[in-house]
Amino acid sequence: HNLKQTGNEEVDRIEVDFQATLGTALVSLVGYSASEAETAYERAHELLKNVDAPELIGPVVSGLLVTSYNIGRFTRCLTLAEELLEHAKVSNNAETLCVAYRALGFSNTTLGNFKDGLQPLEKSISNYDAELHRNSHHYMPHHIGVGTLSHLSYTLWQAGRVHESQIAKDEAFSLAESIDHPNSSFFSWIFDGTIGGLMRNDIELVIDAARKLVEIGKQNDHPQSAATGQCFSAVELMEENKIAEADSTLRDGRRALLKANNNWQVPIYDLIAGDIRLRDGDPLRAVGCFTAGLDASEYTGERWFNAELYRKRAEAKLMRDSQDELSAVEDLQTAIKLASQQGSQMFKLRALVTMSSAPSKTLESVGIQREELGRQIGALCAEVNAPEDDPELVRTRIAMS
Repeated sequence: HNLKQTGNEEVDRIEVDFQATLGTALVSLVGYSASEAETAYERAHELLKNVDAPELIGPVVSGLLVTSYNIGRFTRCLTLAEELLEHAKVSNNAETLCVAYRALGFSNTTLGNFKDGLQPLEKSISNYDAELHRNSHHYMPHHIGVGTLSHLSYTLWQAGRVHESQIAKDEAFSLAESIDHPNSSFFSWIFDGTIGGLMRNDIELVIDAARKLVEIGKQNDHPQSAATGQCFSAVELMEENKIAEADSTLRDGRRALLKANNNWQVPIYDLIAGDIRLRDGDPLRAVGCFTAGLDASEYTGERWFNAELYRKRAEAKLMRDSQDELSAVEDLQTAIKLASQQGSQMFKLRALVTMSSAPSKTLESVGIQREELGRQIGALCAEVNAPEDDPELVRTRIAMS
């Protein structure tokens, strides 16, 4: 319940503090997309304009941003991030700057703007102080160091800075484990484990992360964590060729998330559904799943996997018959162009490699020479900062041999 409005700044300040604390508690108890948490943060955000309390701006706006993110309001997240950064620059508070730059970074990356997201994330980590901010998870939904490192990790990977990405990922996991905070653990296993693992095509990491999320959900009565882990558990079942079980597990997890008001990652779950259909030898239905993911991304703005969805749809079309070959190449051209615009070197590399497997006759019909593709792939591999045994580079060399 809202405290009685008196126009008294001290009373408003007390309520801002109360509602922000309530929002954080509700996120921990019910989940990031809980409508009750959003209501608390909305009320605190409304009252912020009445008080002079720069130290509350970070917890309130970042809390509202995180709930909006999980509900699927990604464009609003970018607006909130810009608001937060404006306040942070005025206050010149390192913690608020860290949170604000991270918010601007991950709001951009989720919208598919990896290029625009990387610099703010690097600025975020430069404002993070491990000693000063060691207890940030006590008054924010999760530890700000875990949050920044997790988002920075997959964004660096997209930029082709694979070695740095691995370091950030390891640091995020280590920090989350050291503070023993369920919400921060959930955060690292989501972004570094399931999403980062899926981006990297690191199936073992995705499987491990899904198990961890289910465990966190059960141990802490956290329905969002359990349901998210259930969705990604479909990957392990698919790898074991338990197609029907993978399909039902993914559907049940998605239903549980919708029940929890969570509309985030919809295109990612459609991508997994398409992979299940491909594993089942049904490329026609796989095309439908990948198309559903692209349609969902246009509706919500969650476009960070779009290049991969186009590439996967092309793979499915190439598995069907020769009539789909030209359409598949067009999808790959879109994937390559989109990855370039978004600043995703790795998704671009993957799409180029898939393009090289298309029939020469079809490539030539649209003016693409296989030799030129090989040259582009070689040049891109040379730009990627990764060890020689990096799985993506190994897969690329195998595909091109």
